[in-house]
Amino acid sequence: MYNGVALSAAEVAALTQLEARLQQTGRLAQGTPIAVMTPDSPGDSAIGFAAAGQAVVALALRDCALPTLPAAIGRLPALQELNITGNRLTTLPAALGRLRNLRRIVADNNRITALPSALGELANLEELHLDNNQLADLPPSLGQLGKLRVLSVYGNRLPTVPA
Repeated sequence: MYNGVALSAAEVAALTQLEARLQQTGRLAQGTPIAVMTPDSPGDSAIGFAAAGQAVVALALRDCALPTLPAAIGRLPALQELNITGNRLTTLPAALGRLRNLRRIVADNNRITALPSALGELANLEELHLDNNQLADLPPSLGQLGKLRVLSVYGNRLPTVPA
């Protein structure tokens, strides 16, 4: 159980670890859990999660000054949407590759210089938003994303974008 929502022990541990990171950055007060969002409007909250069927399906950690995302994020197997816009991230954890249900990643306005090749394992990924980062190239593994219909990489250092 996390913030009144029944979740698996692995998901509770992952959210608890994220909660601690948010408290370290001062974006979440000590003793305050990550807020519960409604599943149909996950984009409305800067910090929060939505759950369905005892699993986290959406996570928003926007404008939190996070320098890294913990690998524990890979323990949210039902996650479909991840919004990590406006942090201080320079890379994304390879553990994201374990999130096979992920459909949308929004990581605009960070400091990302490289992407893990594990992103190519996200067979259900439809949208990848990486505007205003510091990417100079994209991993070839992104070519494996057969369902990807939106790749947004404005404001990076990319000389070209692969077709």
